[in-house]
Amino acid sequence: MTAIIFPPLHHGGRIFTDFAMCNCFSKNLGLGEAASAPYIKSRGRNANGVWTIWSDGAIEVYGMSGVHDAGKATVTYPIALPAISRYISFAERISSDRTVNAVHVSMIIDNEVTASGFTARCQNVDGTASSHSFSWRVIYAPV
Repeated sequence: MTAIIFPPLHHGGRIFTDFAMCNCFSKNLGLGEAASAPYIKSRGRNANGVWTIWSDGAIEVYGMSGVHDAGKATVTYPIALPAISRYISFAERISSDRTVNAVHVSMIIDNEVTASGFTARCQNVDGTASSHSFSWRVIYAPV
């Protein structure tokens, strides 16, 4: 192990040999506003997806769509949000690439969004039910 020896710090006529004793050291790191930027408080995953909880109260949940029932996918968040969030984004998925791919789309059903999940209508371009999945991400932003 290598020891790192620092010269003594001088502050207010006193000599400090430990950074913790010199209160001015941490104030002069040049971090500015970055020192108060939000940080991850906790994160985890379960069968429903992944979550990240930020120090400012923001919560992100994300995952993949589950079982489709006649073109309707019900998503349950991995953790419930404090309130409904309408900041939902999708990325459509197909199982494999072919020369001609079936175009499908997923649409959020607004009156079926809750603090614990949402329902989406999944259909092919011709209006028939789609069984393709989608990745989703929801952001709960505190006031």
